[in-house]
Amino acid sequence: MEAAAVFTVAQQLGGRAAALFVISDHLDERVWEPRFHDTREGLRRALRLAVGTLEY
Repeated sequence: MEAAAVFTVAQQLGGRAAALFVISDHLDERVWEPRFHDTREGLRRALRLAVGTLEY
């Protein structure tokens, strides 16, 4: 939802936008397994990718 809002604002203002997501939990038919505590490496990798893209 947040990314949709960012893209909508960028489109209305004639700007550009991007979104990067890190999956923080697992959900199937049986159980929800929160894994918010396990996102550190994924967030670091996402940040490196974003910075690399911006530097390009």
